[in-house]
Amino acid sequence: MLLDNAKISDPEFIKDLEKGYSPTLNNLLVTISLSLPYAPSENWEGEPPC
Repeated sequence: MLLDNAKISDPEFIKDLEKGYSPTLNNLLVTISLSLPYAPSENWEGEPPC
């Protein structure tokens, strides 16, 4: 699959996938963000943001 490394950021969709939902190519909508990742200040102590 072309998007093997793509990250899913929709928590509701992730829940559906965990429950066994399997989308087909005929009813799947894909949204792609083309912006640069958010980078907080150098003193950031949390997890790496996306």
